[in-house]
Amino acid sequence: MTSYNNPPFVEAVCEIRFTSNNEEWDVMYPSQYYEAIKDKFPNKKTEKSEQIRIEVTPNGIQQASVPQYVLKGENHEQNLSVRFSNDLLLLNTVKPYMLWDKFKEHILFCFEAYKNLIHPQTFQRLSLRYINKLNAGEQHSYQAMKEIFILRPHIPEDVTILPNSIQMALEIPFENQRDFLAIQQATLLPEPNMSAPMLFDIAYTTVDATLISFNNFSEWLDNAHGKIESIFENSLTDKVKSTFNN
Repeated sequence: MTSYNNPPFVEAVCEIRFTSNNEEWDVMYPSQYYEAIKDKFPNKKTEKSEQIRIEVTPNGIQQASVPQYVLKGENHEQNLSVRFSNDLLLLNTVKPYMLWDKFKEHILFCFEAYKNLIHPQTFQRLSLRYINKLNAGEQHSYQAMKEIFILRPHIPEDVTILPNSIQMALEIPFENQRDFLAIQQATLLPEPNMSAPMLFDIAYTTVDATLISFNNFSEWLDNAHGKIESIFENSLTDKVKSTFNN
């Protein structure tokens, strides 16, 4: 994706979940974290969400909805944001497309600020995800999909009635089943600038990230991005890739 002037990029998300030594979440953490990142993320707001908490009690399993406040910081250009909450750090970038080295730099900056403030114990889950949309032309068809994707559902030649709505999901294991690469393709509803958009969603995830040390996080990021970029390049036809520099 880094070699194109106009890639089909929509959004990239890096999700970092931690296990913490802190049993109680200090209400001062969000404001302290904002002080650490405000030079790069000057626009600040607080978002309220609900967290479901399940507890086993003598009276049975009890479920309660607990309000959770998430700090959101955003850069001046409004194409990069960070969300900070209990045991979670989420970085999100949208158009205009940000090169990987720059996005990674911001991820590591926010991670170091989190680590220095909260002192988490380990990683719990790591995920890097890239969402792309490609236009299949005037309308969806299997023939249009063949023009875009090398990686696609196989339909036998003797099937004469071809689909115009397609969904495909794959999971590829890596690192002795520790990690997996998830690929999703789907036809989407028309949009103002796309008559027949197609989703191409690629995510690299480590579900049990306790085996990843904080010192190896930068290496994990490069490996995850490398796997995503390889799938992106090898799944698309040269014909459609030639349009990404228009």
